[in-house]
Amino acid sequence: MDYLSLSVIVSSIGTISMIIIYIYLYSVYRERYMGLWSLSWLILLCRYLIFNTNFMPWQDSTFGLLAYELFIYINSITFLWANHNFINKSLNKMWLYVAISTFALNAILNTLTPSLLYILLLPVGFACAAGIWVGLLFIKYLNLNGFGRWITGYCYIIWSILGLFTIFILDGFYLLPWCYLLGGILRFAIALCTLMVYFEKTRMDLLDLETQYRLIKENKFDIINQEYLLPDRINMVGNMAITVAHEIRNPITTIRGYLQVLEKKDITKANTAKFKLMLEEIDTVNTIIQKYISLSREKVANLKICSLNTIIQDSMPLLQAHTTSLKIKVILDLQDLPDLSLDEKEIRQLLLNLVSNSVDAMPEGGKLTLRTFIKDDKVVLSINDQGFGIAPYILDKLGTPFITTKKTGAGLGIPLCYQIANRHHATINIDTSQTGTTFFICFKNLTTPPKS
Repeated sequence: MDYLSLSVIVSSIGTISMIIIYIYLYSVYRERYMGLWSLSWLILLCRYLIFNTNFMPWQDSTFGLLAYELFIYINSITFLWANHNFINKSLNKMWLYVAISTFALNAILNTLTPSLLYILLLPVGFACAAGIWVGLLFIKYLNLNGFGRWITGYCYIIWSILGLFTIFILDGFYLLPWCYLLGGILRFAIALCTLMVYFEKTRMDLLDLETQYRLIKENKFDIINQEYLLPDRINMVGNMAITVAHEIRNPITTIRGYLQVLEKKDITKANTAKFKLMLEEIDTVNTIIQKYISLSREKVANLKICSLNTIIQDSMPLLQAHTTSLKIKVILDLQDLPDLSLDEKEIRQLLLNLVSNSVDAMPEGGKLTLRTFIKDDKVVLSINDQGFGIAPYILDKLGTPFITTKKTGAGLGIPLCYQIANRHHATINIDTSQTGTTFFICFKNLTTPPKS
């Protein structure tokens, strides 16, 4: 056995040991990338033992050259696939297309040129590019604290360049064994450091899972309360609210009537202003009571086939009257929509409630944009303001009765909107930031009333 074959066999011992380890890990954890790693190193080992030891005189036949080149391309693709799978990054199909194209070109070159250098330049160059890219994957895309990814990445790059350099010294009897030996050391370093990276990545994944489980444990009572207890509490509060609201509204109605009578008898300007203020405050109380009753009442929507755009356009005079004096410009952007099954009064109420919130969020004025469009087979109504946004601690509880940031608000407007949306089988999504808030009301594209 010559020194060249001996150097190939010695350099392959580390590769064999790593293949055994990878196969064992795959049998235990069943991770796809471990199986692909095992396959990649196994193909590489077969290539070295069959071709580089001169076990098969591949250089003297077209079939031998094609087989050698095919091993290189398949090995490069499996390395790319395995490592992309490991870092959860999809493999660009362009690599496969280039491999197929260059292999077809190689089949032509094998018959045209007798130079082994020119014949091997394409497959080895492709393998070099693939190896450098794999090295960059480890360095650039793996966010790990350890040094394993750096060693693995740079070893891949050096090994790839060394493989390209080797084809230029195929006739160098003294240099070639040392190149094979150095390549074996680099392969062993790559395989070993890849395991280090795997264990580091597994440790980080476990830490992330531990953090998630700890957060779930710390917030389990909030989760149970929100998912199971909160609906019952809301129903209980609603039943209490309707009872209390009726009891309060009756005497307030009486008080309002007597104030109107006294207002007609007293003609002094000072007392007239006081009467007007008292009547406005009583009307405010009546509005809040009506919201309590609406929130607690089990109501069935009166659905009819109608146009959402028409409802919005019919509501514009009321919206403009509410916004013009506050230096707020209302902008409509209504696209063509199919007719929907809607309760016009409820949709108008939902629209007024959300617009009122947007107006309150813009005390210094701004633009209020109402848009309708179709997205993912759903009809969407969006209401966008240029206010100061919704604080995260409020956003998490939005839709819960009595949650409000307004000094005079009761926290019932948004819950009413959620009830109306629910009766229309619609959903409400919110996008908020410091530059404004957008409410998205998404209706199913139905032209027949949904079953309650």
